[in-house]
Amino acid sequence: MATTDNWIKLYRWWQEHLKSHFHLSSSNMNENHQKKRNSLLHRRSSLMLFRSSNNALLMNAKKRASFGGVEEHQEMSYAIGNGGFRYVRDSIRNKNSRTTRSTVTVTNNKRSVN
Repeated sequence: MATTDNWIKLYRWWQEHLKSHFHLSSSNMNENHQKKRNSLLHRRSSLMLFRSSNNALLMNAKKRASFGGVEEHQEMSYAIGNGGFRYVRDSIRNKNSRTTRSTVTVTNNKRSVN
């Protein structure tokens, strides 16, 4: 019983002396954390203005010299933007998946039971 009383006394002393100190320091930490978070979000949103929304155009702008010119660059960016690499691949093979779609008919063979 004496040990329980000691724990109760210790807990009450902690409530009176330390809890208010921890509460104040944690609120200051939360405030500092909120300020840092807001500044990072503001900086990120200002940087987002410089980022292109179309990644294919950005990628092709970096590789423009390898395509051999502005015309090819614009054709590639149009093709990639309008359906991805599958569209480019199919147009190279003259199999544009948007215009021709081959349908495969599957017949179910049923076994006759005698």
